[in-house]
Amino acid sequence: MPEIAELLEDIKPIAKFTFNAGEEPAFMEAINQTGRQSWLVCGIEAHICVYQTTAHLHQNGFDLHLVSDCIASRTATNKELAIAKMMQMGISVTGLEMCLYELVKDCRKPEFKDVLELVR
Repeated sequence: MPEIAELLEDIKPIAKFTFNAGEEPAFMEAINQTGRQSWLVCGIEAHICVYQTTAHLHQNGFDLHLVSDCIASRTATNKELAIAKMMQMGISVTGLEMCLYELVKDCRKPEFKDVLELVR
């Protein structure tokens, strides 16, 4: 999507052919190069790609927070199953609005106005 591509500027997409993105060396290299251990997880086909990638990252020691209203599956049942299985693994579940406010932490920060515009 052009709107997303514009925000990512110099970041190039990483091609993947496996359902688990963690099996793609370029993906794991990009994740590891950030030095971050904590990640917000979103994506499509929650019961396939999101689930398998999240399981892989969790098994490799990453702290993951599944953004439940930023994942999708073709059916509600598949999405619910994916969320349940990830919760059983110990993955934290959050919502977009909740995690945005957790990240900003203080209504006096300049970013708060941007978040407010997004959630209203």
